[in-house]
Amino acid sequence: MTQDLWGTVLMSLAEQLKPFRGDLPVLILADQPQCHVNIKALKFLIERDIFVLFFPHNSSQILQPLDDAPFSRFKEECSKLIRRESLGAV
Repeated sequence: MTQDLWGTVLMSLAEQLKPFRGDLPVLILADQPQCHVNIKALKFLIERDIFVLFFPHNSSQILQPLDDAPFSRFKEECSKLIRRESLGAV
């Protein structure tokens, strides 16, 4: 994921939320990989009353429950594919 791609995803999400949220503000919870800190996208969201709350760095599975069991298998498979690809086995 790149900052530009993440910004595009957030701006697209803002457009998709329009019909459902009315005048209510929105809070998006996110972790803090460098690609998630996209100033242009964050300004775009704030202007539309959509706010991003970042989890603290290295926060535990209590704050990021999807990082534990649900995504661990997915991340494991992605790592295997990356290793195989880097070795030229794919």
